[in-house]
Amino acid sequence: MADAGQRPNGSQACPLCRPSGAEVAHSPFREVKRLASQYAHENVSLAQCVGCESLALYYSADVYDDFWQYWCLIDEAERQLLTQEGNDPDDSRRPARARAILEKHSHLMKGPVRGFEWIPAGFAPIVGPPW
Repeated sequence: MADAGQRPNGSQACPLCRPSGAEVAHSPFREVKRLASQYAHENVSLAQCVGCESLALYYSADVYDDFWQYWCLIDEAERQLLTQEGNDPDDSRRPARARAILEKHSHLMKGPVRGFEWIPAGFAPIVGPPW
């Protein structure tokens, strides 16, 4: 797996999975391992950039019938933090850890109205009550 700032071969950072001024039509990330229950109102997964295979976090939340999605690059320590409780998909701490990681990084967000946009570090994902 590549370092979050490099392609697997060590070349320059991938333009697909980094914030840029370009309009984003679709997510450059694909889910590789689901970490939260499939039927929870919050989803947490490990993801990967389709261009450079950098490790990423995927988090989504169903908030009052609106579906919010977030992706950010993560490092190995953050991956371990997300998976430290093992394979229990109902671990209630995992979504909170995912939200804390997202807040530390620039992240790609897809909301129900505006579509995809890059959000600078320091902004927390939207969360709502479970159904």
